[in-house]
Order: sequence, then structure tokens, then C-alpha cells
Amino acid sequence: MVKYGFFNSVNGDRLYNADDMSNYFSGMLTNGIFKGFENELEVVSANNGMKIKVKSGKALINFKYIYNTTDLILDVDAHSNFDRTDYVVLYYDAQQRECGIKVVKGVQSGTNTELVETDTYKLIRLAYIYIPTTKTSILDTDITDIRSNSWMQLTNLTATTGVRRIWSSIYNLYYNNSRGMYYITVPDIPNIQSAVTNVYFNGSRMLQDYDYTKEITGTNEITVFFTNSEISYAISHYQNGARNEVAVEVMVNLTS
Repeated sequence: MVKYGFFNSVNGDRLYNADDMSNYFSGMLTNGIFKGFENELEVVSANNGMKIKVKSGKALINFKYIYNTTDLILDVDAHSNFDRTDYVVLYYDAQQRECGIKVVKGVQSGTNTELVETDTYKLIRLAYIYIPTTKTSILDTDITDIRSNSWMQLTNLTATTGVRRIWSSIYNLYYNNSRGMYYITVPDIPNIQSAVTNVYFNGSRMLQDYDYTKEITGTNEITVFFTNSEISYAISHYQNGARNEVAVEVMVNLTS
């Protein structure tokens, strides 16, 4: 089917919906935060007990726009029995037909289902907050900014470099029984033979052929196999409040 747009309607002969408008950005922009626009959705302490502040800014998430026009105040709390790491996220929920900003509370063990993305539920992480059981006020030093993993990028047009990023809690990694390794796959990579891959564990860059190996496992996908024992240990020995995330960044030359 050939689709096009947009023209003014005459007697109802040109009708469009929200998806038609959103799909206009597909192939031009990645989902992410608009860098340099207002305050870039920075998360800081509200200097008022257990409250945080999300500053103004704009983002695309699943090609729907979200615009925080003024400071948004959100509440967090401490658990009485265990330390916790909470995430401040942008979310897209197709079933509820809404986007928003919220705090996702950490859990004592396993994976918080609110941090698991699906075809109809997407996230952009802005920051995480470490909250001990005794916490009574949130300071800027308690907040770790992770927006640098989520800036919006040009994917084509005049861009020469594209970036494909994927995040995962270590508890969502797959396990390869024959190799005895955990792994993660990054799909939909153009010009894959020239792709450069960077891998991070809890914000620290990992070393290829020491901490991980990578393979082209499909026509346009790269699989990263983790050989670093810290990841296996972290999965089998859950640590309260630990961030425990991996990020894979694949950079490709879009002009080759």
C-alpha cells in the first residue's frame, strides 16, 4: 500500500489518524530526548524531603512526542525492609493510549515488570535513584543521570553515522546452554559489516574479547556474549539496590 500525506481535506476525502502523523518520523529520527531543547528532562532533587523534580524538555518515544513544559514534582519513598533503586522514566503505553513520566520502584529480587518493554509498552530512562531504608530526603548526589544513553539521533537524511542502542536488566538476558554464557541480541542494523560496538555494564565500558565477544548472528543482527564473571555472579547473587544493567551501543556508517 502506498501511503502519503498530508493534504487538506475537502468534504472528508483526506482523513489521517495519530499513527499517520507519528510514522512521518520513522526512518528520519530515533526515539530519544531532544538534546539542547529547554532543560533536556534533567532529574534533580526538589530539595523538599522525598521529592524529585523533572525539568522541562521534549522527547520522542515510539514516535509519539512527550513535552514536559514546566518542572514536574514526583514523590519517592524508602522501603522499610530493603534498600532499593528506583528509575525515573518516560513511558509509552499503547493500550492506555498515553505517554508520561513516572518513578518505577525497584524490587527486592527478580525483575520489575514495569521495566520490561513490549511492542505496546516502551521506556526511556532518565535517571536512577538509590534509596536506603533509612532515607528521609533525596539529594542530588542520590540521583544518577543516564540521559546520555537516550539522546535522539538522526538515522538518515544528511547524517553519516547512526546509533542503535539497546538496554537490558541483567535479569532479562538470555542464556546459551551450549556456551554457558548470557547474551543479548541487537537487531535491525544497517551496513552491519562496518558496525562498531560498545558494551557497558552499570555504566562502565567493557572490553571486547575480555569481557564479551560479539558475532553477526543474522542478516542484520549482532549478538553479544558475556564472558565477564561479574555479570553471572550478579545474576545469581541478587544485590538489593544494585543497578545491574547492560547497554549495547552499535554505531554504523549510513553512507557506505
